[in-house]
Amino acid sequence: MIGLFSSVIYQIKSYQSPIAINLYSPLGYTQKYSFTEGEDISFYIHNKNDASLDLYYLGAKKEKIKSFGLLSKNIQSKFFNRKLGFNWKASFLLQTNEFKSGYYLLELKDEKSGNMGQIPFIIKPKKAKRIALIASTNTWDAYNYYGGKSNYKDNQTPILFKTIHNAIYRIQSIVRTYERRPSKRLPKNRPYYVKGIGFDSEIRMEELIIDNDPTSPFTSNKLRSEWVLASFLDIHGIEYGVYSDRDLAFDYSINNAEIIVLNTHSEYWSSQMIGRLQQFIEKGGKVVSLSGNNIYRQIEFKNGYIEVVNQRLNPKKATELIGTFYTDTISEKEMGYKVINPAHWVFKGSGIQLNSVFGKYSANWGRENKGFSHGASADEVDQINEYTKGFETLAIGENKSTPPAYMVFKNTKYGGWIFNASSITFVGALFHDSVINQIVLNLLSPLNPDSVN
Repeated sequence: MIGLFSSVIYQIKSYQSPIAINLYSPLGYTQKYSFTEGEDISFYIHNKNDASLDLYYLGAKKEKIKSFGLLSKNIQSKFFNRKLGFNWKASFLLQTNEFKSGYYLLELKDEKSGNMGQIPFIIKPKKAKRIALIASTNTWDAYNYYGGKSNYKDNQTPILFKTIHNAIYRIQSIVRTYERRPSKRLPKNRPYYVKGIGFDSEIRMEELIIDNDPTSPFTSNKLRSEWVLASFLDIHGIEYGVYSDRDLAFDYSINNAEIIVLNTHSEYWSSQMIGRLQQFIEKGGKVVSLSGNNIYRQIEFKNGYIEVVNQRLNPKKATELIGTFYTDTISEKEMGYKVINPAHWVFKGSGIQLNSVFGKYSANWGRENKGFSHGASADEVDQINEYTKGFETLAIGENKSTPPAYMVFKNTKYGGWIFNASSITFVGALFHDSVINQIVLNLLSPLNPDSVN
C-alpha cells in the first residue's frame, strides 16, 4: 500500500513538472493566432544556426511579400509546460501596418542544414468586411501534437491518470447519450508546423505548406484546406476578413459583417461561439458553412490554452443552428452530391438538373491517396436529424456504406439565411468542379442579387 501511494505521489509530481523536449531547429510560435491590422506581432523562435525569415501571404498563390534577412543563432529553453507550453523569449517583431486581412506564414530556413519551419498567423480587419471568414483555429490546436499531446493522442499523461480517465469515460458512456470525457488542456505556446511530424492516423498534425498552388492535391483538413477558399475569394475579387475561433467568441465587430463563413473543419466550439452565432442569426445575418463535423466538441477558452471539456455535444443546439450534425467518418472515394432541388437559387447558373451529380473530385487527401479523391462528400460529413427544423435539403452525398453529407438551406425569420454543405472536403473541390464554384459564387459574390436578398 505504501508503495502504491508513493507511486501515485510520484506520478502526480511528474505530471506537474515541465518536460524536456529535443527541439528541432528552426521552429517557433506566436502567443495567439489572430492580430488586428497594424498590431505588432512577437515571434518566439528557436534556431541553432542563422535562419532566414520570409513572410508569405496565402492568397491566390503562396506569395512571398517580404524577406527579413537572417536571424542570428537563438537557443530557447527545451522545457515544456503541459498546460501552457513554452515560455520562450521573443525573437522577432513584425509590424503589420501594411498588411491586409488574411492568412499568413512566417517561414524559417536554417542556413546550414536547410531545415524549414513555419509559423501561421492571421491578420484580422480593424473594421468588419462584408464577409467574416472564420478560421477553425480551435481545431488546429486540438490536432497539434507538439509536446506529446493532442486531443487524439497523449504521451504526456501518466498511465495511472489514463486508467482513471478511461474508467470515468466508460461509466459516462453508459449513463449518458453523449460523451463527456475528462477534459484535455491544449497549450497555444507551441509550434504548429514541425518537419518530421506530419499527418498520420494518430498524430494528425499538418505538413509544411511547400506548394505554391492551392489547387494542387494536399493532405489536410485544416489550414492547408482553408487556404483554398481564401484563394478562391481572392481570385474572384470578393473582399473578406479572416478571424480566429476566439475572435468569433469575443470580437463583437464580427456582428457587423453580412455573412459569416465557416471554413473546412469547424469542430471545436465554446459556449460563447455558439451564443455569438445565434446572436448574429437573430440580427438578420447570413451563415455559410463550407465545413463538416461542425459544432461537435465543446471547448473553453483559457489564458494560454484551450480546454476540451466535452468530446461530443448534444446535437440539438448545433442542429437547430445550422441544420445538420456529424455522425460518422467517410472513407469512400469519389463521392459527390446528388441534386434534390435544382431550382434553388444556390444552383443558379450551374446548369444542374434533378438527380445530377457534382463534386466527385476534391483535392483533399489527393497526395496521400496517390491522386484519387474522396470527393466533395467525404472525410467527415454531417446529416439531418430529429432536430432539423425549417431547413430544406438541396443535395445529398452519394455515399452508400456510410452516412452522406446533407446540403441544406434555411431562410430565417430574421431576414437572413443559412447554407450548410456539411462536408470537410467541400472546399477542396473548388477550382476542380464548376458546380461547386458556382454555388460559392452565388452565396458570397455581392454581384449576385439572390445572395443578398
